[in-house]
Amino acid sequence: MTTRLPLPDPADLSPEQRAVYDSIAASPRGRVRGPLLVLLHSPELAQKVQDMGSALRFSRRLSRRIIELVILMTAHHLASAYVFAVHRETSQNAGLFDADQCDAIARGEFPDGLDATEQAVGAFCRALLTSHDVDEDTFRAVHDRIGDAGTVDLVILIGYYHSKRRRRLTWFQ
Repeated sequence: MTTRLPLPDPADLSPEQRAVYDSIAASPRGRVRGPLLVLLHSPELAQKVQDMGSALRFSRRLSRRIIELVILMTAHHLASAYVFAVHRETSQNAGLFDADQCDAIARGEFPDGLDATEQAVGAFCRALLTSHDVDEDTFRAVHDRIGDAGTVDLVILIGYYHSKRRRRLTWFQ
């Protein structure tokens, strides 16, 4: 894979870039690579993107299992093999989904073993990704289960990973 924009060398970062780099490295993410390195060309935005990603991935309003389900479904829909592979491993290592469940998501199916909330979230995610809209029944099914703040987090989580894929496609060949 080649980059269209140079990846900043950690040894040559400006003070602003270094502060963001260190913040990302100290986060639960634990490392700075790929698109996050490219974002360092704009340190202020890099910090905001990092903060948003952390807030979404480590949200307390959505369960970890729902977060990983949404990320896996979004990655599959957008043909983001890298993100799918990373989150498949994360999900399996954390005991959130087993190999068969991840395989089902990779085929575009709902995995066995989803509870009613997870099924509603999966239907919402699928609708938003495929038709770019969510009908009233699908919206209500999610909203009734995860509330106002959870519904906002869900939409932003899907959009965040959609944006992440677009950045990767633009910056890397």
